[in-house]
Amino acid sequence: METPLKTQEGSWNETGPVSGEVTRDEGRGELPGPLPLAIAFTDPQIALVGRHYAQLDPDSVEIGQISFSRQGRAIVMDRAAGLLRVYGDRESCAIVGAEFFGPRAEHMAHLLAWIVQEGLPVSKVLEMPVYHPVLEEGMRTALRDLARKLKLAGPCRPEDFAAAPGS
Repeated sequence: METPLKTQEGSWNETGPVSGEVTRDEGRGELPGPLPLAIAFTDPQIALVGRHYAQLDPDSVEIGQISFSRQGRAIVMDRAAGLLRVYGDRESCAIVGAEFFGPRAEHMAHLLAWIVQEGLPVSKVLEMPVYHPVLEEGMRTALRDLARKLKLAGPCRPEDFAAAPGS
């Protein structure tokens, strides 16, 4: 019987494993080998991206989160349950990992994997568009929570276009 947990290792990915190593700019650390990405196709789905909570140094990261119990799209879909936690490096403002159980976690896991692999800071991710109404708005809420906790300023200060005048 096949397990519902899929990781980058193994034959599930017809195009082969994610390429190469993920190297960060100087001072931002290094995540060697393929980016850790695991998805459990359960109900609710479970996803782990990048570094996991147990792998983190609590003195060097902040945690942003959202409960999907009150997220608009999840309520409309009758899937209002779950929790997304995103982990950000205090020094670089880069997102280093995430853990999620909830509706359609497989989709956000891929978005988060790209974000972590590229070493994007929270500020850059918050500049990216998010359509309304979608579950990904919950991810943006968790990222805003992370940005507040990182007390972003200077080059890490986000320009969150969703909060811009006229939006």
